[in-house]
Amino acid sequence: MPTFTYRIEYRGHTKSVRIRKSNPKGWIGQVVQEAFPGFEVTEPSLFGKIIRAELAPDKTHAGKWRLQCNDEGSGFSLSVVETKD
Repeated sequence: MPTFTYRIEYRGHTKSVRIRKSNPKGWIGQVVQEAFPGFEVTEPSLFGKIIRAELAPDKTHAGKWRLQCNDEGSGFSLSVVETKD
């Protein structure tokens, strides 16, 4: 099973989370909550948009995806890279 490294930027803070899953797409809510505990409570509208959004494949790098949501100037962005163990 591959390992994915998620890099999340939000309001000037950057956090990284690594998880082993079969694919990078079904775990965004879990990853955001791990990186920023309580995010779903403090930013319910943004959290809802994030968990419903689709990761966009990076056209220049295989095994890399991206998600951006600049709701109310939050500057939220998430990038995912499949990492080799």
